[in-house]
Amino acid sequence: MPRLGCFNLVTGGVKCGKSMFSIWLVRKKYKRAMLRWFWNCFKAKIRGKELPERPLVYSNIPLRIPYVPFTTLNALRKYRFRYGSVLFIDEASLFSDSQLIKDEGRNLQLMLFNKLIGHELHGGSGTIIYNTQCIQDLHYSIRRCVSNFVYCEKCIKIIPFVVILFYRDLAYSEDMGMSMSLNPSNASAQSELRMKILSKKNWKKYDSACYSTFTDDLPVNDNLVKLDKHDSLKAEKIISFRREIENGGRKRKS
Repeated sequence: MPRLGCFNLVTGGVKCGKSMFSIWLVRKKYKRAMLRWFWNCFKAKIRGKELPERPLVYSNIPLRIPYVPFTTLNALRKYRFRYGSVLFIDEASLFSDSQLIKDEGRNLQLMLFNKLIGHELHGGSGTIIYNTQCIQDLHYSIRRCVSNFVYCEKCIKIIPFVVILFYRDLAYSEDMGMSMSLNPSNASAQSELRMKILSKKNWKKYDSACYSTFTDDLPVNDNLVKLDKHDSLKAEKIISFRREIENGGRKRKS
């Protein structure tokens, strides 16, 4: 297991296994939360006290495990989470990106949410796990709470029934603007590459293309072009959203 605390972040390239690894961490942390809950219930029954709340899993994407949908009302602290719960936010930059700094009201709300999430969950087994491709895309309220993160480097899927994931356990400092090794004996900026063998059943707990619903109903671009050896391979224009460079800097013909 990588080093996990109350506030955690998983990063990595596109399709490097970071979502699968995050779901596995969510399930592991929830099992530990349930063990802690059973133990606290046992102690409460002996002492004749009220039973503690049963922790839940909160997620912003559909999961094939019992979960409660995470919404912006949770981030605005209109509703609280059950104590000791596990929170999972996939593609966190879509939830709270770095451009939100223009909204001072949201800055304060997100700062309170991230700074006090450990208090809201009553510590213990309470955990939040963010998932993103790039730390710098995140809102500063998230970056300033991150002390360590897991970087998924690559994922090997050729072995039946299991997936081999390679990751690094790194520390992060927003004020220093750098990552460092969590292993004191390693002087390099990168920690040692670690390997984790995961069951492919983790893929069945979520949809790796869950956000394709926003493009599945669009017309398909299938305008196939076939060039022979006599056709020119020169580009006639630059594909860009900036119209001034579309023609390579030349003025448009009237």
